[in-house]
Amino acid sequence: MKNVDVYSDEEFERLKQSYAKMNNSFERTLIFHVGTGAGLYSELGGMLEAMMWCYVNQVKFTLYADDATFADKKGWNEFFDEFCELNHNPLNKRGNYRFKGQMIKIKGILPFPVILPAIFSVFLRMTEKFRGGAIVKLLLTQDVFSKSISNEFKLETHVKWDDFGIDGTVWPEYAKLKKFALRYNSETLKEINKKIQSLNLPENYTSVQIRGGDKIIEHEKLIDVHEILDSIDKWELPIKNLFIFTDDYRKVEAVKKARPSWNIYTLCREDEKGYYVDAFNKSEWSRRREDIVKVFAMVEICLNSDLHIGCPQTCVNNIIRSAKSPEKYLELNDTGVTRKDFEEGKKISAEIRKSEETNCC
Repeated sequence: MKNVDVYSDEEFERLKQSYAKMNNSFERTLIFHVGTGAGLYSELGGMLEAMMWCYVNQVKFTLYADDATFADKKGWNEFFDEFCELNHNPLNKRGNYRFKGQMIKIKGILPFPVILPAIFSVFLRMTEKFRGGAIVKLLLTQDVFSKSISNEFKLETHVKWDDFGIDGTVWPEYAKLKKFALRYNSETLKEINKKIQSLNLPENYTSVQIRGGDKIIEHEKLIDVHEILDSIDKWELPIKNLFIFTDDYRKVEAVKKARPSWNIYTLCREDEKGYYVDAFNKSEWSRRREDIVKVFAMVEICLNSDLHIGCPQTCVNNIIRSAKSPEKYLELNDTGVTRKDFEEGKKISAEIRKSEETNCC
């Protein structure tokens, strides 16, 4: 696999200027709080969806990330290049949150009643109005979040945004913003590419995500290895090389045992036994940073695969599914039944065989 494809500095600056010109033409302004404590791609995916909502509703999108749980002291710049105006008002930490009625927690103190975050929000709105002057109406994350993540918005709203080649409903298109809004800074990009190159992946490979850890809290059962392998057999997928995106090395061992003839690749460490967001957010920053870069690398590997078998129980899968072309993506649901019928899976498998034969000649 080659290095991660990113916009050149010149193209990125051109898009930034175009985005800023459009953004600054809107009367209403959103300060979107990213990194509030949810999983990494719940945060980043929610941000991309909010950007789409702002574009559709003609609202200026700005970002607050100074206290992002996926960053240390650099906020947004810890991993990414700035693509929009950053807000640094510290009141965002207490008064800008995902859902209305959400309580806030301070270390060593019981959660504040719902009314206190609302008071922080009032002060935040007041200080921003006095600071900006020209702001007609300020929106905070809690004003739009439930709207921007709703199925009604994501599945029924058609968006045409020429700068990013977007032309369709939100969910299949929003990942086209990733290359712009989630542009890795030079240090992060270097680390990601180093991890990818360490695997020495072949030109052709399939990727699969197998989730463990705290997702079992949200679902009655998680899709297991045997259900995935059973579907691969029924789809008759010609797998030789498989990259496994997982947070639990026991999943890797199970695949290796069941399919000893396959070449298995992974970035999961042998000591990993599932991701738990609360424990992760409390761990030392050096370890967290290493794992976050690793996740970025795993996502890029899946985006580059000939075929990805997705896990719809995860937030990162939404971005991967949105970014992959339909002929390069298959998916299971949490009962182990394929969302795409097996005939379609076989059709994709035939196309992969045909492609491999062409490449070999």
